[in-house]
Parts: sequence; C-alpha cells; structure tokens
Amino acid sequence: MLSKKLLLCLVFILILLTMGTADYILTGGTFKFPSAQEGIAKKTEPDVTVIAESQGLSVTETTERNLLSAVLPATARTGLSARVLLKDNDRAATIAWIDSRDVKEIFTALRKSLRPKFSVKLLDLIDETQSQAGKPPRDVLSFLDPAINPERLLFVRVRERLYEIHMTEGHEDEVNRLIDALTE
Repeated sequence: MLSKKLLLCLVFILILLTMGTADYILTGGTFKFPSAQEGIAKKTEPDVTVIAESQGLSVTETTERNLLSAVLPATARTGLSARVLLKDNDRAATIAWIDSRDVKEIFTALRKSLRPKFSVKLLDLIDETQSQAGKPPRDVLSFLDPAINPERLLFVRVRERLYEIHMTEGHEDEVNRLIDALTE
C-alpha cells in the first residue's frame, strides 16, 4: 500500500498534467518561445514634418548653419536634418536634428563647446534633465546669448535624437508646443 505522502504527490502531479493539457488544448497549442531576434520593438522617432504641420506650421528645407554641424564628426553630418518652420508665412524657427546612438555624447560635446563662448550678455540659461510622468526624460539646454546667435537657442535630447531649435521672438509658444509633441 502506498503511503499517504506518495499518493498525495501522485495526485498533485496528475492535476498539473491535466491543467497543462487543458491549457494546451484551449490555446490551440500555439505557444511558441520567442526567438533571439524578437523582443521589444524600438520606438521610432517622430516625423518632425508631420507633427509640425499638424500644429499649423509650414515646413521648408533649409541650408542655414546650425551649431550641431560644428560638433558632429564629418561622417555624422550626413544624418543631420534641418528645416525652417513658418507660421502664417512668418519664420517661427529653424529646427535641426540628428538620430544617433551616440546622441548623449554629442549633447555633452555641444555643451562643452558652448561654455567658453558664453558672453556677459547670456540670459535665461537652462541646463537640466526634465522628467514627466509617462514621458521619456529629456535633456534641455536653452539660452539667449547675442554673442552666439540673436535668437533664443534650445537644444533637446530625448531617446536617440538631439534637436537644435532657433526660436524667433514671438513664436516661443508654438515652438514649445512642437517640442512637447516631438518628445512624447
């Protein structure tokens, strides 16, 4: 005669086998192990033109110089995109951006290259990491320094993208809404 412990153990194993069989039948036997190639899909970066146009801004290509091109290695400059943003045919801003795995290093190099160029006329310097619930963290560098550029400059790093924005006075609200939409 089997001991009570052994009998209990056999009943438990029988229950587990029954549950496993029922699960297999109910799911249609479709369970598969994920391959090494699968995983969490990387979020694609937003389309600047589509988002800008959805906010009432017109977008035009530009060859205006930007500060990012000065800190990027020559091989990375080919990935740099730049556009002029117009509101009611009035220039609201220029925006340039680069996608790179090295975007944190590029942002750090940009900050280091700007520090010695700041003049005594530097105003409203913001250099911080911003975190909001439900959004990815973003590094922000913003300032107004006529010795560097007559317009307010804003640099924003989020995920693997770095933006450079030259804001025309009077269009700060539109540009800030655009940046919020681009960095969600």
